Amino acid sequence: MWASAILAMIFLFGGVPASACGPGKFFGSRRMQRKLTPLVYKEHIPNTEEFSLAAAEPPEGKLTRNDAKFKELVPNYSKDIIFKDEEGTGSDRLMSNVSESFVFIV
Repeated sequence: MWASAILAMIFLFGGVPASACGPGKFFGSRRMQRKLTPLVYKEHIPNTEEFSLAAAEPPEGKLTRNDAKFKELVPNYSKDIIFKDEEGTGSDRLMSNVSESFVFIV
């Protein structure tokens, strides 16, 4: 009789603290990471960093006005994109040459 009472107490009181030993509230399941998208419709600031692989391409380095690649840039006058031209030089509109169809797909 005493042995069964002791076993019952062990199962009742011993099992409760052991089941509460998980790290955090999502113990045993992984949280799904959300898919990063570069720019969503009507979004003003992108979700991704400028130098991440999800943006477009890996960065090639800083580009100054004296570089040869700066002369290859083409101004973009799309009305769908609002450019901040804080300097007033129009250099914010300069982009690498990409076909028009690809720009509108993205």
